[in-house]
Amino acid sequence: MDHSHRLRLCDVNAAHRTINECRELWADPSAWRQHLVEEASRLTGMTVAHYAELSLPSPSSTPHFHCHVASGFPEENDWKIYRASLDAYPNLFDFFIGSRRLLRNLVVDKPASALREDLCGNRRWYRSEVFNEFRRPIHGDGNAISVVKHAPCSYTMLDVNQNSGDSSPTRRTRSQLALLHQLLAPLVGTELVTDQQRGLHGLSPRLRATLRLLLAGDSEKQVAVALGLSNPTVHEYVGKLYRHFGVQSRPELMAYFIHRRPAFR
Repeated sequence: MDHSHRLRLCDVNAAHRTINECRELWADPSAWRQHLVEEASRLTGMTVAHYAELSLPSPSSTPHFHCHVASGFPEENDWKIYRASLDAYPNLFDFFIGSRRLLRNLVVDKPASALREDLCGNRRWYRSEVFNEFRRPIHGDGNAISVVKHAPCSYTMLDVNQNSGDSSPTRRTRSQLALLHQLLAPLVGTELVTDQQRGLHGLSPRLRATLRLLLAGDSEKQVAVALGLSNPTVHEYVGKLYRHFGVQSRPELMAYFIHRRPAFR
């Protein structure tokens, strides 16, 4: 009997640890997404990892990607080629999520995960334009992919990809990825800030530094001294922070970061 798909305790612990670390970075979407893909790569042993958020009116429609984050591509051009593979084919999503079982899962709002060979046999894969035009040039062959619906018509996708020197992904790889993704998906937009919500993205380094000191309990005068700024400048920065986070006072700003409940702009 093949037990290669079974998760180990270390896999479960690593997945929960990664999610907790993402929670610590909750207000910075670039930071928690980047940490996610780096840890997905480490957890599964695959060099390349990729995360995306997308809109999909139905599982058979063309996806609209809102963000892409990746780690592990040896060359910048490899990442560009991978992105091109997602943008060049409107039906690429169906190509990877083309099995009836996975489509059924998405239709009834269940998580869907698979290895490449679950979705596309070797003969079809190695003859496909996707492989020969996009995957062969970047030495990408096997992969594991997970797609989870986290809001109406909204999905997150997490995948890890084999690069030269990697072992082929296994059933355990798929299970590791699926667990990590299923822990993550309910938090996107509820505990983890997205680009459409109020977070650290869009703040200049000075505003971030001011925010950090305010949240540490410093007064505006103390912030001015620490950053070498004038009192009026710091007061202006504080006003910008209030407007950015949609609050009226220091206690409201503190509460936003204590409760960690992202609000939409």
